[in-house]
Amino acid sequence: MGDYILQKTKITSVPKYGLKVKLNHVYPEKRTQNFVPSLKIIWSMLPLILRYLWDYVISKIRGTYVVMDYVYVENAKQIYGVPVGGIGSGTIGRGYRGEFCRFQMRPGIYEWNTVDANQFIITIKDQHQETIFHSLLTTFPKKSLKSWQSLIDGSKCNYTGLYPRSWTEYDLTEYGIKLKCRQISPVIPHDYVEPSQSQV
Repeated sequence: MGDYILQKTKITSVPKYGLKVKLNHVYPEKRTQNFVPSLKIIWSMLPLILRYLWDYVISKIRGTYVVMDYVYVENAKQIYGVPVGGIGSGTIGRGYRGEFCRFQMRPGIYEWNTVDANQFIITIKDQHQETIFHSLLTTFPKKSLKSWQSLIDGSKCNYTGLYPRSWTEYDLTEYGIKLKCRQISPVIPHDYVEPSQSQV
């Protein structure tokens, strides 16, 4: 029995390595992913570029979705953490500050947005069932739903991401609570049924 508990603790505990940031972390550098190839590379890829542009124009005329849009490239933001999802089931990106972002439910088609209403909420009540703390479990700034408040101190909370798992630790010691949200995107060799169902 002791070996089982030790093994379970080892699997569920926060690892020593991985992406480790506070929930109020802001990256100091401004990243750009815009790449301008040299003329030599453009010349060697010219047949492929012309073929792509032809297909792009035809797709736009027909009104169909362009799966890989290199004309209007969507720039990634420095908000992403470990995605929630399995093999072949699509993914829901979860940012390191607790927000749900970057949805991909159909292969190759991404939605690069953060949905304010998709949040975890914590409510702490006292012994008289009076609410003493009610907050979103995120520090990501919202564009809508202004009445939804996030009272979490991001400097006291930690995110650790190590694919296929991530951990968000919320320090609410002023209420006698430490909360840990663990997510896993199962990747099991030779089993394609279980990995296709994400778990949070």
